[in-house]
Amino acid sequence: MLNGSTRPIVLAGHGAARSGAADALRSAIDLAIAADMAGYASAARYQLGALLGGEEGDALVSRAEEAMTAQGIRVPSRFAATLVPGRWRAA
Repeated sequence: MLNGSTRPIVLAGHGAARSGAADALRSAIDLAIAADMAGYASAARYQLGALLGGEEGDALVSRAEEAMTAQGIRVPSRFAATLVPGRWRAA
């Protein structure tokens, strides 16, 4: 069963339109923060950055990488792919 914090992550990764996936990832970040799930928030932020690309996307990826490495995560991209699977490439 999916709880409120992880449901948007699953929805974002299941072939949603790009804008729908971005909205779902933003929701997932907010819900993960509210649930004190920093790892999921960082992973969703990383994938949102990968999806958006450009300056905004690069900033999101950098922020997520900083948070993950501060938690001792050695390969942020793999951690993000594990918690928030999907194809997250900028169009």
